[in-house]
Amino acid sequence: MESTPASPAPGWFPDPWGPSAYRWWDGIQWTWYTAPGPVDTSRTGRSTSIAGQERILAGFWKRAWGLVIDAVILSAPEAFVQIIVGAAFGSDAFPRGGFGTESTGNLVVRALVSLLSAIAFFAYPAWFIGNRKQTIGMKAVGIEAIDFASGASLSKRQAWQRAIFVFLVVDGLPQINVALRFFNDHPNKALSAGYLLTPIGATLALLVYSWSLWDRHNQTLQDKVVGSVVVLTEST
Repeated sequence: MESTPASPAPGWFPDPWGPSAYRWWDGIQWTWYTAPGPVDTSRTGRSTSIAGQERILAGFWKRAWGLVIDAVILSAPEAFVQIIVGAAFGSDAFPRGGFGTESTGNLVVRALVSLLSAIAFFAYPAWFIGNRKQTIGMKAVGIEAIDFASGASLSKRQAWQRAIFVFLVVDGLPQINVALRFFNDHPNKALSAGYLLTPIGATLALLVYSWSLWDRHNQTLQDKVVGSVVVLTEST
C-alpha cells in the first residue's frame, strides 16, 4: 500500500495563480493571503528591498535619457523666447561679439531670460516629483522617485530640497556667469571669470549624476541628501 505524500508545512510559496507574488499555504490548502514576490530583475539592473517590497533600481542610462527629455522640454520655451526677443529688439539682443559692446537694455533682457530659465529648471522637477513622483522625462522612460525609507512618494519638502541642491550645485554656478557680466564694471574681466565657472559647473554636474554608477542603490548625490531613490515604475 502506497503512503500518501505529506503536505508541505505552512509557509509562503510562489503563488500558483500569479508568479509575481507569494501565497500563504496553511498546511492544508491555499489561503487568500498574498505578499509581493520576487521581482523580475531581468528587465534591468539590480533590485533592493524598500519598505518590505522588492523594487528595481533605475539604471544610469534610464535616468540619463529622462534628463535629456526634460532638458529638451525646458530648452524649447527658452529658445522660443530668445527668438521673440531677438525679433522685437533686433539681432543685438543676443549678440555674438560678447558683452563688451552691448547696451544696458540688452544686458537686462539677457539677464531676465537667464533668470526665467533658471527658475524653470529649478521649479519644474520640484513640482512634478513633489506632486507626481516623476517628471515628464522620467515618466517617458518609466522611472519615479520615492522615499527610500518608506517607499512612499516624496514629500513636497523633500522634492524642493532635492531641486534646491541640484540648482545650487549644478545650475547656480553657470548663472553666476551672467551675474558677473552684468554687474561687473569691467565686462571683459567678468567675461573671463564667467567662462571659468562654466567647466566647474559641468564637472559638478557630472559628479552629481554619475554618483549612481558606483552607489550600491544607484543613488545620485541629490538622492543621498534627501533620502530618495529612483526606481522603475511598477507598471514598467
